[in-house]
Amino acid sequence: MKWLDIHTWIIQLTILLLHEIASPSRFEILQSRHDDDTINITCVANGVFPEPKVSLWKHTGPVNRTKVHAYTETAFRNGAYDITASVSLGDAEFSGPITFSCDLKIAAISKNFTVKTTFRPGSAMLTNYGSLSVRGGTGSQIPCSSMLLLLSITVVLRIVMTNNVCGHS
Repeated sequence: MKWLDIHTWIIQLTILLLHEIASPSRFEILQSRHDDDTINITCVANGVFPEPKVSLWKHTGPVNRTKVHAYTETAFRNGAYDITASVSLGDAEFSGPITFSCDLKIAAISKNFTVKTTFRPGSAMLTNYGSLSVRGGTGSQIPCSSMLLLLSITVVLRIVMTNNVCGHS
């Protein structure tokens, strides 16, 4: 006699991944001259977790702003993200001082950071380090590494056990 006994178990494993949330250890807008007619605007954020998104903006008034199509690069190093957005613009595009801002968004924890700087056409030395503001969540400040992010990953494991028993006649 031959029979097949199949047992199926579904085992649900929950893996808790604890990782410190880190606000940027460095967050700034840098301005530099590429040549006499071109400026580089670069937004830099280092040491951020979880993974952020960055946007570079050109302000055309007190309330209006236009997103600048910038080259963005993200790298994961030593348990945190470094992100950079940069653009080169012609001096001729600006008739007077213009403000640029960089928004750093960490969607997983609903936090936004913004840094602003003003470019003055014709200036030989450009300034960096604008004003920094933090928005989102329940508070206005984030300690550099105080909260814990809890990620739950569910794994479904199916185990099929087959038993074959052969009888003798």
